[in-house]
Amino acid sequence: MRFDESRFGTIRWLPLGVAVIATVTVAAILLSDQLSLANIAFLFLLPVIAVSGRHGLMPGLMTAALSTVAFNFFLVPPRYTLHIADADDVVTLAILFAVALAVSNFAARLQAQASLAQQRAAESEALARLTMDLGRQPDETAMRQCLAEALTHETGGTVTVGDALEALEGLASASPIDLAAARWALAHGDIAGRGADTMASADSLFLSAKVGGDRALLVRFWRGDTLTPVPVARQPFVQAMANRCGEAIERLGVAEARRSLEARERQDAMRDALLASFSHDMRTPLTTIKSGLSGLANDPGNGSALEAAREGADRLEWLFSNLVDLARIRAGALSLQLEAVDLTEAVASALDALKRQTEDRDIALEIPGTAPLVRTDARLLHHILVNLIDNSCKYSAPSSTIEIAAYADDAGLALDIRDAGPGLGDTTDTDLFVPFERGGNGDRKPGTGLGLAIVAGFAKALGLPVSGRNRSDRTGAVFTVRFPAAAVIHEGKEGQE
Repeated sequence: MRFDESRFGTIRWLPLGVAVIATVTVAAILLSDQLSLANIAFLFLLPVIAVSGRHGLMPGLMTAALSTVAFNFFLVPPRYTLHIADADDVVTLAILFAVALAVSNFAARLQAQASLAQQRAAESEALARLTMDLGRQPDETAMRQCLAEALTHETGGTVTVGDALEALEGLASASPIDLAAARWALAHGDIAGRGADTMASADSLFLSAKVGGDRALLVRFWRGDTLTPVPVARQPFVQAMANRCGEAIERLGVAEARRSLEARERQDAMRDALLASFSHDMRTPLTTIKSGLSGLANDPGNGSALEAAREGADRLEWLFSNLVDLARIRAGALSLQLEAVDLTEAVASALDALKRQTEDRDIALEIPGTAPLVRTDARLLHHILVNLIDNSCKYSAPSSTIEIAAYADDAGLALDIRDAGPGLGDTTDTDLFVPFERGGNGDRKPGTGLGLAIVAGFAKALGLPVSGRNRSDRTGAVFTVRFPAAAVIHEGKEGQE
């Protein structure tokens, strides 16, 4: 008959149990003339305490049975038989066995609690060590590798850790049940797969850990043998390790975002200081240059040179105006004068200010005659339109068409300025409206990169969202200024406001 170790535990306790029982039996035989049978019975509790305290409940119960048999065989009259002649001896044996069972149970519980405490201490130490290791990693990839190595050390199997989307793509060739278990783990934030309650027929065990927002890590455990990748009792521990890594990655992202924000703030502070200094020191020499050019205008021999100088001075004056306006925006020195503005007139005024820039281009106006008025600051709106139209002229070829269209949408009223230039490339809205940033194709044209920053600053002061994007139908860019519903003056409501 084969001994069932799964039911009674391993037989590692047997040498200890037999040795202690033999020792106690010899001692009891030697003391049998001096002690009563009831007192000698207590000696046979020693093997039970020794075995159950070291190996657990089932070995302790087996030792209790062997101790009772040894006591009966060697000490209970008639000796060296299992026969019991006296009824009192039956009671003694029964009490011995009962006390042995109770002692075995109590000692086993103490041993289990001690083992659990040791395991928790080891797990706490492993979590602390993992936290320190994660803190030393330079990036997310290194953190994921650190977690994989720690889990491999703890489980003895093969462990992979990856971003959820990347990990799912890597499982494309896995079995359908494995893929389903991975998706279930990500969807429910729980453990699934081999050794878990969910989809236990899978080849691998999966768990997920949140990183922050909608991101998550997917951890896969696999073994090449028939053992469970992670025992049920240890699954909360490995989940805690994965969660610790997710928290570390999230903290890393927050720290990187904070460093980026601090760097941007330092750049903005330097730009503001530069703008303030430049706009202050540039006013006097610019005025002197313009006055000198006006004084030489009557000399016919200097016509072409004067025209070139006048055009450069006008451009310099425009740059100066942009610098001053940007400095005022940064300083919060704008005072708004809101009034009803006709978009058709506002666009016409901007085009009139850009006669030289638009003289060799076709301007296509698509502003309906029924377009409503908007409540805004006419002066600031003029600056916005001038800078946007000038930007479109700068980046579109001569004889090309610039389209200016107004239309109603769900949010209110929108004004588009579309050109046929090279477009914005991969530049995003965030970078497009930053001072001195010139977009993906900006290096090909002259300029300082302030025009769109002026647009963004004035639009923000007016509460008007402004955005830029590539055209979907053909090459070119589209800049859109949106007037929210609260700024649109519908017919019949002007007198009520």
